[in-house]
Amino acid sequence: MIPTDDITVTIDEVAYSGKGVSRHNGRVVFTRGVIAGEHVRVRISKSFRDYDEATLIQVLEPAPTRITPECSLAIKPRGIRPGAYTVCPGCQYQHMTYEAECALKTTQLRKVLAHKAGIPEARIADILPSPIAMGYRNKIRLTAENDHGVVQLGYIHEDNELILDIEQCPLADPAINAHLAELRAKPGFMHSLHDRTSITFRRSHDGTPSHWRDKAVGDESWLKESTPFGVVSTPRSSFFQINPSASQLLIQTVQDLIKQASQTDILDAYCGVGIFALAAAAIGKKRVLAIDSDEAAITAATYNAKTLSLNASFMASPARDLHRLFKNDLEADNTLVVVDPPRSGLHAEVRTALRKANPAALIYVSCAPDTLARDLAEIRDSGYTIQSVQAVDMFPRTTHFESVAYLTRNP
Repeated sequence: MIPTDDITVTIDEVAYSGKGVSRHNGRVVFTRGVIAGEHVRVRISKSFRDYDEATLIQVLEPAPTRITPECSLAIKPRGIRPGAYTVCPGCQYQHMTYEAECALKTTQLRKVLAHKAGIPEARIADILPSPIAMGYRNKIRLTAENDHGVVQLGYIHEDNELILDIEQCPLADPAINAHLAELRAKPGFMHSLHDRTSITFRRSHDGTPSHWRDKAVGDESWLKESTPFGVVSTPRSSFFQINPSASQLLIQTVQDLIKQASQTDILDAYCGVGIFALAAAAIGKKRVLAIDSDEAAITAATYNAKTLSLNASFMASPARDLHRLFKNDLEADNTLVVVDPPRSGLHAEVRTALRKANPAALIYVSCAPDTLARDLAEIRDSGYTIQSVQAVDMFPRTTHFESVAYLTRNP
């Protein structure tokens, strides 16, 4: 049975999930919207076998880094069914200063990698802050809820059912918010949305906003994005980083590692529209090969290389086939491999392919510390040394960030 009385707890830490961790009567309690060291009053909302979930009721002793969120929905959403949720799912850290958020993410990364992969703290650098902490997203995806003609358009909550209506999102680029406002004011637009219809809003590098329903159509015009080595094209359906300014930092971080590496051949195994492969070609690496299972992205990558006059070759192929290139085209002793997998990390087949290829060096770009730690531990045990890890805050005010790990094969 869930207790109905409020309890007071002291927050010990904030986990990677964004939830504060405290203890009460021998049980762990997780609460959103809190900061380590704060004394707070909470109400248990869900009880599980090993822990409780709680809702923040009052901050009794605030941390020095606590601030008032810029968004009115960040802590106490409006227009939501009573008692359902108290934190907007769009972000998790607006209640603390951005400096505190960056310090927290650095601590979280160090803790995860130390615990799961045994990586010394000294090899994990402080996170690189995003140049812009609000209004940075060039893409958001909203979902419609049509309940007998009552329509809401917004973010899906953690239960994957409830929709929080969003008129504006402070994390989104101002051009996207302006476009969203125009659509919501357009007669008939909201009522044209079927239940669970998704609307993707996207801003290209020139500031032009656009939107599409559900999946992007393959033959729609490509978008343009800026990189340190020039403007590239990307299909609407293909992956591209959502924070342009922090993306520049990420590309530069990877490019610097490639430049410092002695290997002259580069293989990008999750190349997308070619960003890291083109970055390698731009600094004069002798041979650059890249693969990706997204055929539309490969078409764009080939076009980008031609447009920018950069020497890189692209092929539509899954990452698990990377070891075959070493049989025919690459020498392990002279090759650096770049991987940038999805949040689930490297599939077991890809990890096996890397062991077979046995490249001299590896750059692992990750958006999930837990799967990064899992993969780094396995790669290290197969004969590599983790030289450095650098995080980049690609997603300010949320729990997420990017990490770049550099590994070299043991002699």
